Amino acid sequence: MNLYLTLLVVFFIQFVISLEASFISPIIPYLADYFNIRESSVIYLNLGFSTIGLFSPLFGMAADKYGKKNIITFAILTFLSGTIITGWAPSPVIFGLGRMLIGVGNITLTTTLLSYISDFISYENRGKGNGILRIAFAIAILLSPIYSTNMVKYFNIHYLYWSVSILSVIILFLSIKLPKDHNVHISHSSELNLKEVISITKEPITIKFLIIQFLLILAPILMFNYLSIWLKHNFNLTQSHIGYVFTLTALGTVIGVTIAAILSDKIGKIKYCILSFILMTLFLAPLPYIKSIRLVIPLTFFYALGLDGGWSAFQTICSEIYPNRRTVFMTLLYFVISVCSLLLTIIGPSLFELGGYKLVIGIGTISNILSVILLIDVSKDKSFNIK
Repeated sequence: MNLYLTLLVVFFIQFVISLEASFISPIIPYLADYFNIRESSVIYLNLGFSTIGLFSPLFGMAADKYGKKNIITFAILTFLSGTIITGWAPSPVIFGLGRMLIGVGNITLTTTLLSYISDFISYENRGKGNGILRIAFAIAILLSPIYSTNMVKYFNIHYLYWSVSILSVIILFLSIKLPKDHNVHISHSSELNLKEVISITKEPITIKFLIIQFLLILAPILMFNYLSIWLKHNFNLTQSHIGYVFTLTALGTVIGVTIAAILSDKIGKIKYCILSFILMTLFLAPLPYIKSIRLVIPLTFFYALGLDGGWSAFQTICSEIYPNRRTVFMTLLYFVISVCSLLLTIIGPSLFELGGYKLVIGIGTISNILSVILLIDVSKDKSFNIK
């Protein structure tokens, strides 16, 4: 399989897992009614998904030891199993267990796909390669809100998830055709162990990027987890209209990742990150104080544009910090995402009930500001030569 077909298959895999990952937030009101639970408690259905991310470094170690292609196929099988169980789930507990399996597949694929294609693409062009993954992600989250809200409106949760099962079977067969990754950077070290992972975390640059990762992901988790509830109660929007707001927001993601794929390699990835994250902070801060839905949509649009455009460049930078242990470092970053997601899954409902959308967005805004400050500090470090 040539490079273009390989990228096309990876694109489709990223699209499918991103499509499912964007289902929950727009249909929180539906899930609350379906399982007869409080709206603010629906986020607990993600507890298994978030928890499994704590084991992401192990998935990265396995990918470096057994080959990324093999791990990709395993992850798709697990993802497929999870979608079948989630679609069938008669109770919140079974639904959560199904999403835990989906989480194994999603997290493994998310942390492995960029590392996999990096074996075939030079760093100078990796912004474009990562852009392909981010465009797949962007298209998925553009379609996901309308698709999920209308599927549960006209059918039910079973058909929503089983349709993803069909797509999962397709990407499973496509993954078998993928070329084997080079693995040249690990041929001398097949006995990758936990001590080596720990040694990476002791490096100052690792600590900085793990902190930046935590601060960056905190805001979008809080913002999107409670956006549908806020829209429903503040603007009296129906489930379908909430889906349209999410879709219009996702247009910002599509444009953001497209611009990043074109410009980040030209103006410098870290500079692009900083500018994008400043943009998203400026549009996030006033969101909970807006009284008109016509103003909410531009704010969420530009927030998504800054977030996902900057995120594309940020991931590309991260993929080159430890080129000989790329997958492990990327899974460490995803481990931090999972820790943040798990923490907010546990305390998020209490924060929302305590201070509403203003409190959670206020926390997110502060975390964004701190992440930008740290990124600027990294960019001024003469020992950091990745631009």
